[in-house]
Amino acid sequence: MKKLLIILTILLVLAGCSRQEEQGWKEIPIDTSSWLQEDNTTNTGGITMPTKVHAEHILVKTNQEANSILFDLNRGANFEEIAKNRSLCPSGKNGGDLGWFGRGMMVKEFEDAAFATQPGKISGIVKTQFGYHIIKVLEAK
Repeated sequence: MKKLLIILTILLVLAGCSRQEEQGWKEIPIDTSSWLQEDNTTNTGGITMPTKVHAEHILVKTNQEANSILFDLNRGANFEEIAKNRSLCPSGKNGGDLGWFGRGMMVKEFEDAAFATQPGKISGIVKTQFGYHIIKVLEAK
């Protein structure tokens, strides 16, 4: 029940559209060709995509703070500890864990990045109307 409440809270927080124009922010393309698999996935025109991902995230207000966190993560900092200490999202209490979610459950920018990030990897900075996210994909199926 607690996990359901957390997921519902996150969905409410992430619902809506976002503006992608802001100084210092740019979209980072992610190559997914090395991790797409045939089983438990959706095939769209020759490209196989996962139907669900299990992810964690860190939400902060500024691009500068997100860059600082990403810098620390790239040097080995613990994702879950940073989420607990710095994330603005209620999921931060659980190390940023959002559980499993499918397409259409998160805002477009967040969803696109989560489904394009290889399991075990961390996304670049993702801007939504709620702030700046860093996403860690744990599993995809």
